[in-house]
Amino acid sequence: MLLTERWFSDENRWRTTLASLVDTYRARRDAMLEALEEHFPPDSTWTHPHGGFYVWVTLPEWLDAKALLAAAVERRVAYVPGTAFYPDGRGTNKLRLAFCYPTEDRIREGIARLGALLHEETQLYRSIQG
Repeated sequence: MLLTERWFSDENRWRTTLASLVDTYRARRDAMLEALEEHFPPDSTWTHPHGGFYVWVTLPEWLDAKALLAAAVERRVAYVPGTAFYPDGRGTNKLRLAFCYPTEDRIREGIARLGALLHEETQLYRSIQG
C-alpha cells in the first residue's frame, strides 16, 4: 500500500498519533512498575524498559512461574512464563508481563492480584522451610 502525500502533509498527522501512542504506553508501563513496587515480594526484581511492551520479572529461585500460572488465571491474571523463551528449560522463575493492551487501572488490579498470589506462595514456602 502506498501512503499518499495527504497522509504526510495533513500536518504530519502520523507524528501526532505516534506521540499519543508513546504517551499511552509510557503511562501503562509506569503504572505497572509502580504496582510491582507496591505489590510484589521484595525479593523479586524486574526490568525498567525504555521501549517495547513488556516487563520481565525475576522471582525468587524457588518459585516456578509455569506452575503458578493456573492459580494466576483463576485470579483472572495471565502472563507468559519465562520457560517459553528458553530452549533449554531455564527461566522457571521468570515471567513476562505485557502492558500494551490493558488500561492503567486494569494493570494495577492485575499486578495486585498476582502480588497477593506470590505473597501467599512465599508464606507457604517459608512455613514448609521452617
